[in-house]
Amino acid sequence: GKGAEGRGRAARIQRRLLLVNVERQIMQYHIGLEQGM
Repeated sequence: GKGAEGRGRAARIQRRLLLVNVERQIMQYHIGLEQGM
C-alpha cells in the first residue's frame, strides 16, 4: 500500500538525481578535455 508507494517515489527521485550527477560529470570531463587541448 502506502509505504511501498512512497519507497517507489523515493527510488525514482534518487535515480533521477544519480542520472543528473552522471551527466554533469560527463560534461565536466569533456570540458576538461577541450581545455587540455
